[in-house]
Amino acid sequence: VATALSEQAGMPGIYLALPGLDGSSGSHRIRHSTLELHVVNAALDAIKRRHRLEGFHMIGQSGGSTLIGGLLGLRSDLGCAVIGAGVLSYPRTLRSSDPARDYFNAAEAVGAIAQNRATRIMLVTDPADRKVPERVQTDFVNRLRLAGGRVEQFLVQAMDADRHGVLAYTRTAALGCLRGSST
Repeated sequence: VATALSEQAGMPGIYLALPGLDGSSGSHRIRHSTLELHVVNAALDAIKRRHRLEGFHMIGQSGGSTLIGGLLGLRSDLGCAVIGAGVLSYPRTLRSSDPARDYFNAAEAVGAIAQNRATRIMLVTDPADRKVPERVQTDFVNRLRLAGGRVEQFLVQAMDADRHGVLAYTRTAALGCLRGSST
């Protein structure tokens, strides 16, 4: 994945799998938790220091997109953030003193996200998605816009049975973003 992205974009690419997936260490049971969010944020800081990077462009699908939504509230070094089929707004967030059981809600950080004018945020949504309802994506878009933030949402039709796999569209949007293309 990283090689293909690097070749398409003409710049280094990093494939960062969620904990416990695609050969990464850790347990996938911590997905969507503040522990996952802060571990990945710290990993990005370490990668940035080690390789002397200025920042990152990100694309995600499903859980990876949910994570990007959380990172938007923590980081000011993201250029393009292309979010595909991510859970970005929960009706309520489970709170716990255990960071592995405390779930973050990207929509709660829209005030901070709206202040970061350097990041171009793009959401890719299939309105008929059977795994991540369109409303949890569009609610984030509406909240962010209401807070004064800029975000673009692209409605697409995924080709899988669940209408959830929008990664091909996120790649296309990311390449356009990297080239500075207009909507």
